[in-house]
Amino acid sequence: IQALQDAGVTEIIANVHHLPELTQEGLREIFPGIQVSNESNQLLGSAGGIKKAQPYLESPGGQGSFYLVNADTICSLDFLELAKTHQRLRKKYGTLVTLALVDQQTGRGGEYREILLDESQERVVGIGKKSQHGKMYSGCAILEVEALKNVPIDGPSDFVGSILQLAIQDGRVGAH
Repeated sequence: IQALQDAGVTEIIANVHHLPELTQEGLREIFPGIQVSNESNQLLGSAGGIKKAQPYLESPGGQGSFYLVNADTICSLDFLELAKTHQRLRKKYGTLVTLALVDQQTGRGGEYREILLDESQERVVGIGKKSQHGKMYSGCAILEVEALKNVPIDGPSDFVGSILQLAIQDGRVGAH
């Protein structure tokens, strides 16, 4: 949360499901103005929760971009640099999603799906096999609200299937 605040973020939306009251209490101590979406009655998945929060994410006219940070992500990412990369790629390619990638290091953790890039190393062209090398998704990204158009309004949905794969097929995923 501190890294987002350092990047100028003034509004945060969090999805909670496990121990929702305790989690909300802890989050509000750190960031008093946080909006909380309680999913304890129905888990909405990695895209369904984002879709549920869409009214908070879009500006008038249904547009806007937002940071996506998985709760289990530990990183030292410069979110302002991520935003600059996203804006540059959006202007150049019409990018809807920009993933913050990290190099996998053999022997550190498990295997993760490799993120495949084009020759320029600016665009994601696919998701590879599980591996202990190559680029992997860090759990941080910037998305345009437009990227949520194929996510069902109610019920669970997966980030990879409902957002990422479709944007990759359209050539609209960038790499940072």
